[in-house]
Amino acid sequence: MNYDQPRPRKSDGRWDMTSRNDDRIHAVGYCAGASRADPRTWNWDLMYPGSNVWREKAMAMEIDRFDRFAVKYHDDGHSTEIGASDCYREYRLDQKVHCSTYQQANKTIQLCEAAEECRERSVWSVIIDGYTRETVCESHRTRETFERLIGPAGQVYASVHS
Repeated sequence: MNYDQPRPRKSDGRWDMTSRNDDRIHAVGYCAGASRADPRTWNWDLMYPGSNVWREKAMAMEIDRFDRFAVKYHDDGHSTEIGASDCYREYRLDQKVHCSTYQQANKTIQLCEAAEECRERSVWSVIIDGYTRETVCESHRTRETFERLIGPAGQVYASVHS
């Protein structure tokens, strides 16, 4: 299991968003720092043994994503636990929210769930951290909607996942 939460560093007491698995703890999101997050430094042979088209596409996609947000990665920590949580919220909004029309066998056109008064029908699903959250119409596929789904800034974020 992975236990994600802000933790103070032992070295200087500054806060990072971190993930713990067994007794290993490492910074995640923008707190991971550019040198660790840069896909050019990853062991692609381990993830995609041999040379193949999928490996090349995955590398290009990850490098492009990293380059678009490279200035947000840092290794100087935050002065507060809330600061580290808000930093991770920004990372999730930038990089972990997607919309998809991928339909499972039981997925049908549904009413938009982003606003109670909305009566539009859609097959678009908002996916956050790999999990489908709700159906949204074209007009509600906005950062404002995604911010509401992720939750407000100024709260400590914690997650347990496999």
